[in-house]
Amino acid sequence: DPPVQSTHRLEDMISNIHSPKYSSTFVKGVGWALPAQLGADDSACVDWISSTGEGKARYAIGAAIAAHIRRSVLVHTKYNCSAGIASTKLLAKLGSAMHKPKGQTIIPDNAAESMLKSMPLESIRYMGGKLGRQIKELSSEIKTAGDVVCLPRHVLERAFGPRTTAWILDLCIGKLDEEVVERGRPKSMLAAKSFPLVRELSACERYVESCGLRTNTCLSLLGE
Repeated sequence: DPPVQSTHRLEDMISNIHSPKYSSTFVKGVGWALPAQLGADDSACVDWISSTGEGKARYAIGAAIAAHIRRSVLVHTKYNCSAGIASTKLLAKLGSAMHKPKGQTIIPDNAAESMLKSMPLESIRYMGGKLGRQIKELSSEIKTAGDVVCLPRHVLERAFGPRTTAWILDLCIGKLDEEVVERGRPKSMLAAKSFPLVRELSACERYVESCGLRTNTCLSLLGE
């Protein structure tokens, strides 16, 4: 869109960011012009943008766009969804989990490190599996992302090498910069069901029928 049209569209989105029916927006951290929750009425967000610099306004504009997307999802699918707004994919994903099922959270850069400092290591992307366990094996005192940052760098480098160590530290302070990749339509679908050991044919038939019905439902939804 031309700049003027884009500006008008963003202003319209921003003016509707706090529609009670669709969204509730929160800011992680303190020290901004507004408290933890962005105001009680729609005008609060507009006032906030006009009284802050470009960097902070970007968060509010991102929140307006996210609210617009969430509203569209609700209208077309009848499902609520949450969202996260941040300068990195990692922080945005963490923010989307903070006010489920129908809230959205802004995580500004100046609040990220303090938030991650007390966050359990396994709650952070990539740290819930083998890598997280390997890091915890370096010291019994490692419980949070902040504990990892406090480790002597040479301890991490001895275990993982300089390059991976730099990646781990960026992850633990929220500065890991991953590209957001658009996903296309799925090319395949999988429906699975676990069941205990059975010895009767009738029981096996019931499980096969259950899996078949579930697969048929998934394929029907994909077709729609």
